[in-house]
Amino acid sequence: MPRAYGPFARGGGKGRINMRSVYISLPTVEAAQTFVGEISALRGNFDLMSGEYIIDARSLMGIFSLDLTKPVKLIVEKDTEETMRAISRFIADAPPGVVPPVAGPDNPGKGVLPPCRKE
Repeated sequence: MPRAYGPFARGGGKGRINMRSVYISLPTVEAAQTFVGEISALRGNFDLMSGEYIIDARSLMGIFSLDLTKPVKLIVEKDTEETMRAISRFIADAPPGVVPPVAGPDNPGKGVLPPCRKE
């Protein structure tokens, strides 16, 4: 069965969906290994998106199939303090040509998109 992506992929319930997207940079093999180690200990789904490709962010082989010369988008299913703390050192500015989100109370900035909300 194909995997569903986006804020409504899991369905059900009302209220806030704790999903967030951030741009991250993994310029070295060591950075990619450290990143995978950090998120492997966390709960929830993590996907990396580069162009039309979406891969499991816990897959080191998948990560190396992406173009890592520029930041890639990380889609985080469970937007918790622990998760954001674990990935904070990898967060990067959005690549050129991508309009960064406006900073505000729900958005601290630096490549971080506000949480998705379900009406």
